[in-house]
Amino acid sequence: MDIAKKAVILRKILRYSLATLAVFALLGASALLLPKSLAEHQLWLWFSAATLTGLALLSILYAQSRRRLAKLTNRVKLTETRLRALRVAIERSPTSILVTDPKGFIEYVNPTICRFTGYSIEELIGKNSSIFNSGKTPHETYVDLWQTLARGQNWNGRFISQTKTGDIYLEQAWIAPVFDEQKKLVNYVAVKLDISEQEFALSRERLHNQVLDLLSRNKTANEIFGSIIRAVEKENQHIKCAIFLRSLDGVSLQLATAPSLPTFLHHALQQIKITSDGISVSQAAFYGKRIITDELSTQAKQVKTASAAVRAGMLACWAEPIFDVDGKVAGVLNFFKDQPGAPNKREINLIENAANLVRLVIERSQNTALLKLAETVYHTSSEAIAVTDAHGTFIHVNPAFTKITGYTAEEAIGNDHSILKSGRHSASFYDEMWASLNGSGQWQGEVWNRRKNGELYPQLLSINSTYDTDGSVKFRISLFADISKQKANEELIWRQANFDSLTGLANRRYFQEVFQHSLKMAQREKHNLAIIFIDLDEFKPINDMFGHQYGDQLLAQTAQRIKTPLRDTDIVARIGGDEFVILLAGNPSKEDALLIARRIHEHVLQPFEIDGQVSQISLSCGVSMYPEHGKTEAELIKQADIAMYHAKNLGRNQTVFFEPEL
Repeated sequence: MDIAKKAVILRKILRYSLATLAVFALLGASALLLPKSLAEHQLWLWFSAATLTGLALLSILYAQSRRRLAKLTNRVKLTETRLRALRVAIERSPTSILVTDPKGFIEYVNPTICRFTGYSIEELIGKNSSIFNSGKTPHETYVDLWQTLARGQNWNGRFISQTKTGDIYLEQAWIAPVFDEQKKLVNYVAVKLDISEQEFALSRERLHNQVLDLLSRNKTANEIFGSIIRAVEKENQHIKCAIFLRSLDGVSLQLATAPSLPTFLHHALQQIKITSDGISVSQAAFYGKRIITDELSTQAKQVKTASAAVRAGMLACWAEPIFDVDGKVAGVLNFFKDQPGAPNKREINLIENAANLVRLVIERSQNTALLKLAETVYHTSSEAIAVTDAHGTFIHVNPAFTKITGYTAEEAIGNDHSILKSGRHSASFYDEMWASLNGSGQWQGEVWNRRKNGELYPQLLSINSTYDTDGSVKFRISLFADISKQKANEELIWRQANFDSLTGLANRRYFQEVFQHSLKMAQREKHNLAIIFIDLDEFKPINDMFGHQYGDQLLAQTAQRIKTPLRDTDIVARIGGDEFVILLAGNPSKEDALLIARRIHEHVLQPFEIDGQVSQISLSCGVSMYPEHGKTEAELIKQADIAMYHAKNLGRNQTVFFEPEL
């Protein structure tokens, strides 16, 4: 017992002793005041006084004990209530929670971790927490974990873990040590959150940007294919990828790359004839649609390539056709899996994402092949060459110069190169060019020039100098090509990466990019933003009645009608089959947003006539405002989506402004 507690007990004893003496003395003194006739009874009175004093003190102690017991009972009830609430919160938490002893053996898990990992509570209690280890978490992570916990500090980080069936997932973990009153370690508490989907989305975004970067740097198709395959196989380690390209004669598929497949299977897949009864990749090219073979062994007896794949441990095969700009099958993206079964939702998303990237590469490769062919011809006969003196006066030009610039040799020779200037470059641009020429004798880059007819065009220009015997510049030789087509291709790639091919509207990625920029501007300027979430009413029945081609045309025309009332500062994106979202910038008011939504309704409600068939469609709109309804893109779109669904529930064909009550 510590000194403070002893002091409290001594103070209580002293207080009760003093109270007892006071009462006893008071009663005894009162006995002295009695008549003499009762004096002989004073001893009895003193005894009575002592008895009454004792009874009085006992009554006081009993009352105090009752009060303390009542307080203690209330505290116990309150604690039990709080513990029940805490247990419900833990049991129903969307995060995984487990408690271990100091050696890491599990003492408690909540149901969430069981639902997620596939283990039952009985299978986990008493087991070491290493049961979730996949072997893929870096060793340094565990070193940091135990060093941090050993210091008595909380730790947070990421684990690459696995479920009971061996599926890999990424989780963010927070782990804290628990100590008793003597500061002895008694438990570890871990809270874990599965972040696989978020990480997959980020990795796919990074891959998309990586592919665009490789395309912009003119890397070969096989180099870019390799990057795509490595990313896919890293995300799902049960999958091995192969990319096939259609042969020039169109009757077979040729293996472009399959870096992870064994050599014998690689050889077996080198060339596959396109047929209706071959392996999945062959059928995908033949029918022009996704082919799923969830049990590859069923084909092994009839198809040699399927037999080779089974021998390599591949038990399922999924093939996705890749179409070129003309809508023809240009290749096939093939997934082999070491487990039988059809792809799940996440794997389908993985297939589609990878197929889109492969399509971009194939289209670019086709364009690049054409450009290389044109470039070869150009170098041999028609690349523009111009020779000037040290000061830039034309001395000689070839016919290609005339073809590109419009100036004949007679018009160019004797004139300064400034006749080609476009006026788009600053004086400092030319100062840097001349500084490079005077310093190193050469310059290379892109420049905008002007043709004789006034038209501006981009050039890829290379200038080299030749020198006289005294070291002075004798000539400057310029070689240039018109790169308008290349710029157009880069613009096409950018549009394909940022816009929906059916409607021409922004896609989700580009919309998010613009949205983030607009949010920063709105925060800085303290302006409003408005989000209008649109979903077409009863689109599916129209699509089913008239066919998908009709439905596609209806979506395309509807997209243009939605876009018509918008201002230059606004952007609309197609984010789903028949879902659209609009960002209104420029500090709009609630009335502005509702006015634009009403105008969109008016435009869309007009009848459509497509291929001789007339139809009419309406839409439901939900509106949210920044900063009133949220500070982030996700919050604002969610609130607008909620309002849109409320519009649906109210009978469709109307606009609902978000309110917290929704």
